[in-house]
Amino acid sequence: MAKKANARKHSGLSAAGRFTPGELKGLGSCAAVVGVVTPCIWGFYRFVLKRVCEMLEIG
Repeated sequence: MAKKANARKHSGLSAAGRFTPGELKGLGSCAAVVGVVTPCIWGFYRFVLKRVCEMLEIG
């Protein structure tokens, strides 16, 4: 019986089956990082693609 209670305690959900405020902050932080990094990667890709196309003299 103690194992079940311990498993529930560490399942990542509160007793009501909802995320805790700390977990929501963590998810928000991760979403913010993804939101910032993704456009940076996309911009670098477009920059490199443009340069390669210029070097190859295509489109």
